[in-house]
Amino acid sequence: MGSNIGSAARAVYSKKVMKGDIGENMDDANVYAVITIMATFLLIPIAFAIEGPTAMLQGFKAALAAGGNKFLTQMMMTGLFYYLYNEVAFLALGKLDAVSHAVANTMKRVVIIITAIFVFRTPVTPLGMAGSCIAILGTLLYSLAKNKFKGGFRGTSIARR
Repeated sequence: MGSNIGSAARAVYSKKVMKGDIGENMDDANVYAVITIMATFLLIPIAFAIEGPTAMLQGFKAALAAGGNKFLTQMMMTGLFYYLYNEVAFLALGKLDAVSHAVANTMKRVVIIITAIFVFRTPVTPLGMAGSCIAILGTLLYSLAKNKFKGGFRGTSIARR
């Protein structure tokens, strides 16, 4: 839940920033890069305070010993692909409003869940099924409501008053 709130807050803030004149060469991709750098500098002290540099170094050494160069390669590739995934999401945010972006993100998760069920044969609990159904229903209702009120209140009884 905290991750979803943080992601939505980032999308709303970023959308506001993208609408304004924020500087030269600050397109959607560069805004994402700057926000990522700022977040890194904000989170490094928290990571050191919670884990401590010694524990982090020991964990990294243990993972490196167990996985070797393959571990380093996979870690770097994971970071690169995660960054690129988020940059594409940010480019989409530049084309959509924040709510549509959140709905698209929810639908992406639903597609991942359905793929995991059918391709990887992941077992689904009743609670997981209920959550997936709520996500799909919520996305459907949002899409229907957005299409119905797309033109604002023109042509409705509210506009005639």
